[in-house]
Amino acid sequence: MPNCPPIRHGKLQAYYDTQKDYIGLPRQKLFSIAESYYATLFHELIHATGHESRLAQKKIMDFGKYGSEQYCVEELTAEIGAAI
Repeated sequence: MPNCPPIRHGKLQAYYDTQKDYIGLPRQKLFSIAESYYATLFHELIHATGHESRLAQKKIMDFGKYGSEQYCVEELTAEIGAAI
């Protein structure tokens, strides 16, 4: 991925920080299988493509509150992108 955000391991959960432009992940050994780790990483990388330094998608920078339609569309987009 060109201009990839930093990936910081050792976090309690997986997330993409839109303000600081980095991906937080638990350590790989905490996932039951390697495929789960990579599926999670790819999901967060899809979120990161929307950053202003990449595709500049307004929806990722203004994510919306949890459960909102905007939030759900972004999560679905990340799931589909990770599956591809």
